[in-house]
Amino acid sequence: MLNKVMLRGPALIAALVAALGFVASIAQLVTLGTFGILTVVVVVLSVGVLVARLIGPSLRKNGRGERLLVSIAALGMQDLEMRGYGRNNLPEPQYLRTARRDVLIVGPTLYGVAERQADDLRQALDRGVAVRLLVLDPDWAASQNLVARVDVGAQIRDTLALLRREGLLGHRGLSVRFVGFFPSYRGVLVDGDVAHSGSRPDTARGWLRLQPHLSCDLSGHRAMVLEFAATAGAESPFDLFATDLRQLWGTAVERPDLVGPQPS
Repeated sequence: MLNKVMLRGPALIAALVAALGFVASIAQLVTLGTFGILTVVVVVLSVGVLVARLIGPSLRKNGRGERLLVSIAALGMQDLEMRGYGRNNLPEPQYLRTARRDVLIVGPTLYGVAERQADDLRQALDRGVAVRLLVLDPDWAASQNLVARVDVGAQIRDTLALLRREGLLGHRGLSVRFVGFFPSYRGVLVDGDVAHSGSRPDTARGWLRLQPHLSCDLSGHRAMVLEFAATAGAESPFDLFATDLRQLWGTAVERPDLVGPQPS
């Protein structure tokens, strides 16, 4: 998200320069007489057809009578992508680096996070960001046949071992909790004010990424990822899922026998 914001300015400048160049080329063609005018007509029609094919579906009204672009803006949707094995991590490193106050990461084992993103977690902790990790209870997971040929309970313990080896487990800013059921999605909530003490959480800069689980493939290696930012006004997808994630964290339990003392 941060990278997209940073790239928006240069992209607009590049688009403006390209538009000016296009207009200059058209003006030059017009000076060539009939041939130039015909060329301009062909070019303009071709560009019009191309633009219509690219953005036409987004401007067309759907079954609810709404345009896609309008719905996306109203819901605060920032991104929509396919996740494949070994790519499109949830969360991606650059997203962790934008956190200012707190991060909540939810997943069955979070082994990939511990294995590939320990440095990003450490940097967040060093900035004073509260990092919360929520995984399945390894004892419960060991009693379930969740993923074919994968010992999920053992993988969760491997995650904790990796966090301990990296010096993260026991850090005053890191909390780990466990649940004895399979959440309906994986997710990361950034600056969602999980431990808020006021009447309403302060989520002005909040955003989240969600990956719904497939019914017949809980591995999570291939899935759809949705990203939402906090929006003002009526309840949004961000509010809906951020509230659910806070409640999920509140119902999760600590396991001092596995991770030792936790931050208050």
